[in-house]
Amino acid sequence: MLENSGDRLQLCVKPGSQTTIEAEGELDYQNCDMLERMIKEIINTSDRVTLSLGSLNFVDSSGLRILVKAALDARKLDRTLRIDSLAPQLAHMLDVSDFGPLFEINHSQTVSEPDSPTYHFGRKAASFQIPLCMASCRTARNEVCKFAADIGLMQTALDDVRLAVGEAVSNAVRHGGYAENESIHIECRVAGGKLVITLKYPSTRFDPESIPVPNKEMPAEGGMGIYFMRIVMDKVEYDFPCGYVKVTMEKKL
Repeated sequence: MLENSGDRLQLCVKPGSQTTIEAEGELDYQNCDMLERMIKEIINTSDRVTLSLGSLNFVDSSGLRILVKAALDARKLDRTLRIDSLAPQLAHMLDVSDFGPLFEINHSQTVSEPDSPTYHFGRKAASFQIPLCMASCRTARNEVCKFAADIGLMQTALDDVRLAVGEAVSNAVRHGGYAENESIHIECRVAGGKLVITLKYPSTRFDPESIPVPNKEMPAEGGMGIYFMRIVMDKVEYDFPCGYVKVTMEKKL
C-alpha cells in the first residue's frame, strides 16, 4: 500500500511477520496526520509494527508528536513499535528532546550525516518577504538554510536552523492574529560570530514563557514548536512592537 502527499511525503506499507511502514520525504504539520492514521490503523491489528524513517529528510515538531503519540498508544495496547532506521535530523531531535527512550530503536541502522561540503563564504545579510501561510514554511526553511550554508554552517547546525525557522513560521500561521494577504518578513545576518535570524509578522501579543514544556507521557497538540526552537538554537527572543511579533534567533557559527 502506497500513499503520498504531493511530492513531499511518501508512505509505503510492507506486510509480513511484522508490518513495516516506510516514510520518505518531509513529515510536518501539513501531512503528519496521514502517517498518524496509517500507524493507528495498523497498530490496532498487528502486535509488532516497524517504522523505517531513514529516508525522511525533514521532520518538524508536529511530525515528532504523532510518532511519540503512536509509541504511547502502542504501549497501552501492549504492542511493539520499533524504528529500524533513522534519518540524522530525526535522530538528533529524539536525542535533544529525550523522547528517544519511548521507542525501540535499531541505532545500527541510523543513517550517517553526509560529508560536509566546502562552503563559499558570501553574503553577510539577506532578507525576504513571503505570504503568511502554511505553504511558506518550506520556502522559509529552504531560503534561510541557503544563506546559512553560504556562511559556513555545518550540516547538524543547518538541520537545527531548518527546524527552528519552520517552527517559527508554523507558529506565526497557526497562532498569530493576522488579516488575509499579510506577509512575514525574514532577515538573516552575521553578527559577532553568530547567525542572527529575525522574523516579523502581524499578531496579537502573547506570553511565550507561559507555554509549558511538553509532557513526554502526554504530548499536547501545541507548545512543542517553541520548545524545539529553544533547544536547537543558542538564543530565542520575542518582542512585541505595536501589532506585531518579532522573533530573533541566534546560532553560533
